[in-house]
Amino acid sequence: MSKTICFLVAEHPFLDARIFQKEAKSLVRKGYNVTMIIPRREGFLFDIDGSLLTDCFLETSFMHEGVRIIAYDPPRAKRQIARQLYYAKSGKLDPLPSPLTTLGVELQADLYHAHEFSSCYDALMIKRVLNQRKQRTRIIYDSHELVPDALEKMSRITRVKMTELLEQMFKELDTVITVSKSIQQRYEQMNAIVPVEVLFNSPLLSPFEQKNKDDHSPLVLGYVGRMDEDKGSLARLIQIVEYANRFINLRVKVIGGLAEPARNRVPEHIRKKIDWVGWVPYEKLAEELRDIDIGWIDIKTENSLNRMYSMPNKFFSYLERGIPPLVNRGKDMKAFISEYQCGFVLEENASPVDFAKALIRLNEDRAQITERGLRARKVMEERYGWEKMEQHLYEIYERLLSEPAKR
Repeated sequence: MSKTICFLVAEHPFLDARIFQKEAKSLVRKGYNVTMIIPRREGFLFDIDGSLLTDCFLETSFMHEGVRIIAYDPPRAKRQIARQLYYAKSGKLDPLPSPLTTLGVELQADLYHAHEFSSCYDALMIKRVLNQRKQRTRIIYDSHELVPDALEKMSRITRVKMTELLEQMFKELDTVITVSKSIQQRYEQMNAIVPVEVLFNSPLLSPFEQKNKDDHSPLVLGYVGRMDEDKGSLARLIQIVEYANRFINLRVKVIGGLAEPARNRVPEHIRKKIDWVGWVPYEKLAEELRDIDIGWIDIKTENSLNRMYSMPNKFFSYLERGIPPLVNRGKDMKAFISEYQCGFVLEENASPVDFAKALIRLNEDRAQITERGLRARKVMEERYGWEKMEQHLYEIYERLLSEPAKR
């Protein structure tokens, strides 16, 4: 009989690239029965850009691309860390279970795959309920981020209690999955018993043909995802475009980015140089990336270990399309580029003008862009495409489901 898998989601959008497009659909292809329990906002599911899905997916339970979806309305009150820590340490059941816990227990799954720090606590309570009923299950904590982040602004007491809670939850987890080697190392230092695995945010490989561009065609800088002061700063992008275009013909293509009112505040002469695509379905991303020469990643790391350790979706999306990324911060991205020579790294504190000067130099050496792009594609084909990550995911599941579930 096929095993039943339950994804527990407390914060992420319904069609999240990692959760739904990659992991859930991969497990369906392998023959598992996969259910996702996902949150609503104001009574609606929400899209990857945060917008409410008011005209589709309105049922509380339905099938989508082979995955069973169960929607719930999270409680309005924020759960108190001190209270969670008490119940985690005591070994008792939380007498006020969340809707996510209640729905998870009803499913009686063979394995629960939690995608946030918050939903990991729910997984813990689900496992305890089922253990009391003599039903054994397993828990995976899929840590998309390092929580708590030692550099994030929060009270010392809250950080200490969150760390204690995580350490306590580790004692009852079966496996941890995360997104970068640095986060893996942090967790291994915290607990040497629970296996910690890395699954990169890689896309599936799409058919690829190296583009041949005329040396006199515009150099196209690409950006994918949200834009804010901490990653993809619009103010910094404007400075890059303004300086670079004094010397070369630089265009920018933004996939995702900002809402139209914010775009309209960009100076007219800069706006003409930026093509705003907006958010696109996951399946269309590779097509939209086809005319980009270099992928821009500019993150602020001073107040976030997560950004320092990040290996974001966009990084691997660029590599898969043979687009060398241009970065100046991010320990893990810089190490990856250095190892495989598949992109370009600037000094840690590179300014917008430094980015622009790098683009001007690269515009005069298009062969180097092509060479690094081919290496990017090769490393994805040989080692890091989702096809490789998928096999590792299967190995983790097969190991856990073949072993007796621990208490």
